[in-house]
Amino acid sequence: MDTDLVVVGGGPAGLTAAATAARHGVRVVLVDEQPALGGRLLGQLHEAAGPDGKFSWVNGQAEASHLADDTIRSGARILTGTEVWGIWPQWTVYLNQAENGGLRTRALVLASGAVQRPVVLPGWTLPGVMAVGAVQRLLHIHRVTPGRSAVVVGADALAVITARQLALAGVAVRGIVLPPPEAPGAPTPERAIRELARFSSLGPSGLLNVLGRFLRPAIGAAIATHGFPRDGVSVWGVPLMLRRAAGKVLGNDEVRAVEVIDLGPDGSPAGRVETWETDTVVLSGGLAPLCELAQVIGCRVAHLHDLGGTVPLYGANLETTAPGVYVAGSITGVEAAEVAATQGRLAGIAAAARLGALSSAEAAPRLDEAREAITEVRKRVIPFLPNLAEGHLRMEELWQSIHSGAAEAPAGG
Repeated sequence: MDTDLVVVGGGPAGLTAAATAARHGVRVVLVDEQPALGGRLLGQLHEAAGPDGKFSWVNGQAEASHLADDTIRSGARILTGTEVWGIWPQWTVYLNQAENGGLRTRALVLASGAVQRPVVLPGWTLPGVMAVGAVQRLLHIHRVTPGRSAVVVGADALAVITARQLALAGVAVRGIVLPPPEAPGAPTPERAIRELARFSSLGPSGLLNVLGRFLRPAIGAAIATHGFPRDGVSVWGVPLMLRRAAGKVLGNDEVRAVEVIDLGPDGSPAGRVETWETDTVVLSGGLAPLCELAQVIGCRVAHLHDLGGTVPLYGANLETTAPGVYVAGSITGVEAAEVAATQGRLAGIAAAARLGALSSAEAAPRLDEAREAITEVRKRVIPFLPNLAEGHLRMEELWQSIHSGAAEAPAGG
């Protein structure tokens, strides 16, 4: 089958890219491996502050439904429950559904999103140990609780949000604790306080009110760590314990308990070791861009820690080094769904212009407006990663270096 544009990924970036291009007359096929469109939006339900400072519930499923309906109305063809297993040059996209065969296309938008980083500790492969994303999908898509009680292991916003969602669903959450000190990338208590303090708009009685008692202008995070109670502080009725860490998960055929160790202010083991009985352990190790498809088809990539991991190199209009291939969403660096959607619009316009559906004169103001929209959205939302701005600047440097006559662009950053 021939088409003009294939969009890979049915999250906010892919849906918006597909709808935008289709409305400009481009023949679009959107492919997503999940049975329902929306990506990570489907598992999201949390409170956030609006521009007026008032808090309201963010319903990811409702947002996903709106985006999916808009894409369907645009005329784009949608293939759900379909995996991309290969992309051949110039471009043929091979799918696992035999009836669809290979899609021959003139351009691509890769909106594959992000993957969850594991938290590795003894016993982490036992049944009953789950990643936060899996828990959110169980709760909000399937309306199923993962167990009767839970311990959440992680020190990011996803860990706190998921703990609250579990509590609201009736699960007894024993506490939120840090990963083991020896786990790759495990934060110290000081770093965890700094990280969580950034998320001041998670709810009207959320992290800001709690951590504000320990992070005042005159008190740095290092000093605050010494005053942080070993038994934690309550966030929405869930104990947040940044001076404790999970040591191992206990059980034979399933989770039976978690061994929890005290931590000193520097994050080293100190003091008591306790065993908490539970049937569910929730792991939150953060997110990383899902970049494999871009690598397979020859896009140049770089590992940029400030963007969350390995990302394709891309320019001002989200074009990659592979001809006719654009990227949008968390494949470019882990960010909020609102940013992903605005990036999808930019990629859709850029692809439509390349395919001749828009003239240069028509495309230029639309591209300028889309880029400005991304800038404005980034000003409103909390950056998922603390140094995203530095990551974006580094990306601009790398992109310029490969278009300025330099023989080789640096691979890292």
